[in-house]
Amino acid sequence: MLSLQKFFLPIGLFLIILLTYWDLPKTFFQQDEWESLAVSIYYQSKGWLGIVQSIFPPDAISHFNPLARVYAWFTFWLFNTNFTPYAWLSIGMHTLNALLLYYFVNIRLNNRKIALISALFFGVNSIPSQAVTWVAAINSYEIPMALILLSLIFFHKLITQKNNRRRNLIASLIMLFLSLMFHENGMFLFFFY
Repeated sequence: MLSLQKFFLPIGLFLIILLTYWDLPKTFFQQDEWESLAVSIYYQSKGWLGIVQSIFPPDAISHFNPLARVYAWFTFWLFNTNFTPYAWLSIGMHTLNALLLYYFVNIRLNNRKIALISALFFGVNSIPSQAVTWVAAINSYEIPMALILLSLIFFHKLITQKNNRRRNLIASLIMLFLSLMFHENGMFLFFFY
């Protein structure tokens, strides 16, 4: 029974999120997405030095996000201006975040029903929908969210388990640091921890 639940939960959650965002692959790039593509084209035209400059721009003092730039450059290199794969990546990342939220709520509250309701609400609610439908936001919101949730999961294991404390602390801090290299959303965790 438990193994069937572990199998059907991700598939069921993905299908529900897929139904919610079914038409997303049929849409198109908007506003900042074009700017991000233009930046990728410009820096790619300058060769490897341009790629390094795009990852570490000289004006990135207040908004330092090198991994977001690496992600943007890599996805542009893979998909160019074909919108459909960007949309599928966004839907997939949102599903992963919903599953991570389910796992975190489940281990924190030890209640699968509340965890499932939380994941479903997160997966189909209109509040996070802009981060899903605006595919330029995947590297600013969806990927950092996954890393923040992983950091919280490892931190929870750190404070609740007696074994592997050092490993959980290091994993939690690495996930937090990586999230900050995408976007500064995880800054609150320093105060929380």
